[in-house]
Amino acid sequence: METTDTTVDMEDPISPAIPEEAHSPTATSTSTRARSPTQPPGPQVLPDAPQPEPRALPTPKKRVGNLDRDQRLRVRTLRDDAGWTYAAISSKTGFTYRQIQHACTNPIPPAPGTRRGNATVEPEDRERLTEWYAANSGIHHVPWRSLQTFVPPDLRHYTIPALSTALQSGGFQRPGGGRGRGRGGG
Repeated sequence: METTDTTVDMEDPISPAIPEEAHSPTATSTSTRARSPTQPPGPQVLPDAPQPEPRALPTPKKRVGNLDRDQRLRVRTLRDDAGWTYAAISSKTGFTYRQIQHACTNPIPPAPGTRRGNATVEPEDRERLTEWYAANSGIHHVPWRSLQTFVPPDLRHYTIPALSTALQSGGFQRPGGGRGRGRGGG
């Protein structure tokens, strides 16, 4: 049997299937290996082509805080009373468009230290409330947390705790004897 020599010359590690012009230093291919017909050609480097400048990363937006109550009132005044646009208010005050939009579309928080509703029932209203409650025995089964919807309209501005305190001071007990509040027993 005759053997054929299939070894590659160590002086030239490139396969003999590649033509000599592919080995030249002026070849445009970035690879020295032969490509199969199914592989796409490699990237070609053009020596004098202008290189694109690297893109700068966008700077992150700086978070701005919410407007305080006085600033919201100022923005509302400019918008409602003076008739300014959001853009005009923004350019004059330095607030962002979104801050102005938020101030104009959301309720203004109450002033610090103020309460909503009356915490205590006035003495003359307490008398009227106890007389009304005593006269309407059909309402005694209603829980006091729902009582605000049943009291006369001129007493509805009082809070539920104020109404329940006034009724307790008038000698009335909560319906159900205090059950359902998480106190022991069964």
